[in-house]
Amino acid sequence: MDKETYRKNYYRKNREKILEKMHKKYQEDKNYREKTRERARRRYHEDPQYRQATIERAKARYRKLKQERKGT
Repeated sequence: MDKETYRKNYYRKNREKILEKMHKKYQEDKNYREKTRERARRRYHEDPQYRQATIERAKARYRKLKQERKGT
């Protein structure tokens, strides 16, 4: 098994643990939080495909919220 496949499988198997650890670090470490925000902003402005995907995810999220509100 090559290294990339191993990483994908490891992440898939341990996704919840990894995300929980990252969330905790984001909440507690101000330096990590600032670097993460800066990296996301930079990527959003430099990569048009990422920007479009981000916009589409936001649209889908708000459509879902709107649909849930109508249903209630």
